[in-house]
Amino acid sequence: ESMEGYDEDAALHMGISGGNSEGFKSELHLLYEDGSSDLPEEIAEMKLAEREAHIAVDIIKKSLGSTIYDVKLREKRTLKKRDIVILMRGVKGTGAIYQRVLSENNIPCFTDESDGYFDTVEIDVFLNLLKVVDNRRQDTELISALYSPVFGFGTDELAEIRAAHKQGSYYNAFASYAETGEKETLAEKCADAKKKIDQFVSQAQSMPLSDFIWKLMWDTGYYSYAGGLPAGKQRQANLRTLADRAVAFSEGRTGSIYEFLRYIDNMKERGVPTGQTKIFAENDDAVRIMTIHKSKGLEYPMVILAGLGKHFNYKKDRGLISVHKDIGIGIELVNYKQHWHKKTILQKLIYARTDREFADEELRILYVGCTRAMDRLVMLGSTRKNEEQLAVYEYMSAKDVISAASYLDIVLPAIADETDLVLHGSGELADIVMSADEEADFVKQVVEAKPEYVHSPDEEKLYAEIDRRLSYAYPYAKELAMKSKYSVTELAAEKQESSMMFADSGFAAPLFMQGNRELTASDIGTLYHSVIEHIDFEHISEIKNKCSYAESIDGGGYKTSAYVSQLISDMKDKYIILADEAEELDCVKIAALIDSDIGVRMTNAAVKGTLEREVPFTMKKKIAGEDEESSTEVLVQGIIDCLFTEQGED
Repeated sequence: ESMEGYDEDAALHMGISGGNSEGFKSELHLLYEDGSSDLPEEIAEMKLAEREAHIAVDIIKKSLGSTIYDVKLREKRTLKKRDIVILMRGVKGTGAIYQRVLSENNIPCFTDESDGYFDTVEIDVFLNLLKVVDNRRQDTELISALYSPVFGFGTDELAEIRAAHKQGSYYNAFASYAETGEKETLAEKCADAKKKIDQFVSQAQSMPLSDFIWKLMWDTGYYSYAGGLPAGKQRQANLRTLADRAVAFSEGRTGSIYEFLRYIDNMKERGVPTGQTKIFAENDDAVRIMTIHKSKGLEYPMVILAGLGKHFNYKKDRGLISVHKDIGIGIELVNYKQHWHKKTILQKLIYARTDREFADEELRILYVGCTRAMDRLVMLGSTRKNEEQLAVYEYMSAKDVISAASYLDIVLPAIADETDLVLHGSGELADIVMSADEEADFVKQVVEAKPEYVHSPDEEKLYAEIDRRLSYAYPYAKELAMKSKYSVTELAAEKQESSMMFADSGFAAPLFMQGNRELTASDIGTLYHSVIEHIDFEHISEIKNKCSYAESIDGGGYKTSAYVSQLISDMKDKYIILADEAEELDCVKIAALIDSDIGVRMTNAAVKGTLEREVPFTMKKKIAGEDEESSTEVLVQGIIDCLFTEQGED
């Protein structure tokens, strides 16, 4: 039927021709009370949202593999999990229930819910284990840890421990049974568990918090166990996030387990958004769970619009003062002398207007949810009414939105021939849940079943292959401790030490902090290197060319020494070297180098433009091992102090 406030431009029109589509009819699945008195306790205590989630699982399983028309591909294909979205008015709390039920039935799913992280089973159990390590005398947490796969106690065993020691804390009963328990097997099990807990307590006192949490996850096998459960990747991601929170909490402090647990409790009490870790990408084959608001502008081949039976909560503004942006302010009439008060006409007008606006908004949200479906729309709701009480919907008008208490009150009266109404009684729900449990048990039996041993004629060959694989040793283990690139200095030092360990990478104190210091031979050698690096050999050539023949024979060295002396003075003035360092330099020695045969050749090369200094290089060098096969090739990098070309050769 037409909606008030929606014109032709906002109307929904069919986008796929009937020839391409399978022509799915819309469905409304309604859970109601069928009066079954012999329901299992598990079903009877279920919340409505959990009941709906089990029906949603049944719908999804029956729908997967059906044929749909893909508009983008322009062809028919089978329905996959990523084509399905579960929409609801709000996912807080309810989204976590759907996610748990779907995951337990091996249907991968994810939600953008910002809450529910600490309510997940894996986090709750692990936090209880941490609480036991912090304080063993917490009965609830201790029982949770003992019942968990970490220690593997059954309910009968836990009850027997308490029955043997009815007084005191459960830890006292547990510790006493470990020493004097009647059943030897159970007593040994208690002793082993107590020994593990004591070991965890000792480790927690001597390790950083973040390291201990990771060690606890691995040593107990809980991380691996969580990965083997339905939605294991999600559970392991949640555990990793908990470890990351411990790292962030420990930064800059020496936080204890108690402080970390208080930090987690404060996050829960103050409602800090702690959504589950997102590990799914957009194209992963998983069912989406989201709010109708977040689905705006999106389309999915199949939409399950859930939670239709959830009651509205819009009658909030019922105080002494009522405010409306158009009508104004309505104030309650109060008679203090006669002790009575009543709503004014203006207030009632405001209430009527706000109720109508809220109802219209809810109707628009329902419209958005229904129009997200491309091929198939499945609506899902639950009620505590029985079949006779459902007859009231036959007399309700779909247009009377203002009196609707839930989406069901809007949808049920508007059901047309194009919509199939499917009723699910409590008894049918029990059958669905039990069949799902039987299917899970069957899968578990198949996985855990041990195949009967059959002798194989190729048994020796098989065992040899197994031995080869398990005894495999990585041939380049030695190279893992080596660097892939060495400097010349490192290589020279390591050659002297006959070791491939890393060179010391410590930094020396800066010169201005060293004060008056005695220069070592190495320091003096570095000074000479620095001065020679700054020699202008082209200028040396000019000096020698200006010398007379006699000077070149008797006093040429004097001219060179004067140049070197001036060079050192300039370097001192520019703070390239310090004054006390300049005193250690001998100008005659440097001049002798310049006037030597190699110095003359360097001068000639400088004039020709073939002299290069401080030239970086990289080369490949083989480092010898114990034998030829163990030799390793590494890269060596360094800087050539001086390089020149002479007669076409370096």
